[in-house]
Amino acid sequence: MRKSILEGYSKRAGLGVRMTDIHVDTLVQDMGCKIEKKNDAFKLYHPDNLPFPSYYQFRKAVLDSKGLRQVQVTLYGKERVKHSLPHLGAFTERLANLLESLEVDAFRVGDRATSMYSDDPMSVLCVARGICATSGEVVGIGMSLGSETSEAYRAMLFSMAIPKSKLGQLFGLPITDQEWPPKELSLSPTSDRGPGSKDLATELEERFPMREITPSNSGQSKALVESSQPKKTKTEGPKRFKLSHLDVMEMARREILRACSDNHTSNVSKRLTPDMIDHFGRLGLAATPHNLWNYMSDRMRSDGVSIPFDQAVRAFCRPVRLVVFNDGVWLGQRCYRSEELAASGLLERPRPGLSVEVSGYVLQMCVRTLWIENKGKIMELNAVLRLRDDVGQLMMTLDQLKDQMKALARIESITRESSQGAKAEYRRAFKEAVGKDWDAGEVKTGSPKRPSGTTAHEERVVKGPERKAKRA
Repeated sequence: MRKSILEGYSKRAGLGVRMTDIHVDTLVQDMGCKIEKKNDAFKLYHPDNLPFPSYYQFRKAVLDSKGLRQVQVTLYGKERVKHSLPHLGAFTERLANLLESLEVDAFRVGDRATSMYSDDPMSVLCVARGICATSGEVVGIGMSLGSETSEAYRAMLFSMAIPKSKLGQLFGLPITDQEWPPKELSLSPTSDRGPGSKDLATELEERFPMREITPSNSGQSKALVESSQPKKTKTEGPKRFKLSHLDVMEMARREILRACSDNHTSNVSKRLTPDMIDHFGRLGLAATPHNLWNYMSDRMRSDGVSIPFDQAVRAFCRPVRLVVFNDGVWLGQRCYRSEELAASGLLERPRPGLSVEVSGYVLQMCVRTLWIENKGKIMELNAVLRLRDDVGQLMMTLDQLKDQMKALARIESITRESSQGAKAEYRRAFKEAVGKDWDAGEVKTGSPKRPSGTTAHEERVVKGPERKAKRA
């Protein structure tokens, strides 16, 4: 009978299929039971008077064989069971070194940035943050507009691989390597398998093998990074949103400093071992991800991998085609230069008035700086203004630069139209004042003669009386 029970359960069990239904179908279809109605009541019986299990006998046999957890997972699904059960032990118990495990996730910022060219809200800013699962340190941050795109994840990996002082320089922020020290990649990032991370897994599979990709909407699989995200208070009533007074670049800079701040404000005291407690206590250190990172890094307890800056640019920044003229390298209507570029001889390659194309790389959220390939080396260039002015206005995203190029194209169209109108207006004013056309005259052969006679007299009158030089 036990064998028949387990076979009947295995045949019919599935998501949403209840045990009572499996029990009845097994008795009727597999064991040959019949249904009898007597006095308005229904009763199961076996025509050959063979024994058959009651519901509780059936359920006990299944639980003894499969276990309660497996039966619940089969009925309700992994996610519901996972969220309904308490987690046993700390998530960090399996970890010993920095960057042994990296958790990657993204969140949408609660307020909307204001457009640079109007008071309208921009698309939501999506922030991808990588967190060292061992220390809780935010080790990388990347951003994109509108949704979780691979661009945000690639920018996050780029920021992981470079010194944070360099990240601060790119975004115009006063960040030092001492206050934000990580500059290594992890070989085992864990993504939440959202739209962006799926692209990331595809593009970076060979460089950074994804050891574990967790199901979407599975927060417990990434509990450390989920719990570290900025919290948003849920409100009731009509739909509303907060329109920030910050533009996109200002908001991106805020999120970078928020990540740095979290490293100095989050409490990781529950992760400290007895030796760590003794060390932190003697030095009077706060139990923050930053101090825990420094403690473990000083003891060479890190699985992080460093890569050269050039390699990080090629791996994670967006490839673009750039145009080289004699005065600089151009991305759209923006010019870039550097002392290294001037010394390289690259600007001497194009003939005057002509251009050549080169390969380059940009960080989508900050195009004040870009990099070009020149003879197998990466060369860094900075944007320049055509007039002396505030260089802070060069801080913008690639999309904003494209919008600015469209705005400039509209301005050039207006300028051409206005120029034609102005030319016509001043020609009209001239004819009205003088009574002749702007370019009235006739073409004669030969060279003009030297003025003489009345013509010479007229010329002397026009020039006015000559002034004699005084003697010293």
